[in-house]
Amino acid sequence: MDSLDVRIIHEMVESKATSPVDSNVRKSLSSIARKLRVDENTVKNRIENLKRSGFLRGWWVGINPNLVGQDMTQI
Repeated sequence: MDSLDVRIIHEMVESKATSPVDSNVRKSLSSIARKLRVDENTVKNRIENLKRSGFLRGWWVGINPNLVGQDMTQI
């Protein structure tokens, strides 16, 4: 993992463009690539490498109960 991987992860976490419910993944990768001034395929390949290495397992949606005024929520 190098500084570009770290910057990509940072953008994935901070950017609304990579929301787990975003259906336009290509646009998301494109926006990350544009912001980091690298090629879109570079971003895609780096993310795939992070998945293969086990560092990045996937995305999921979680609700923070504190944000909706609850202490604990069961589903």
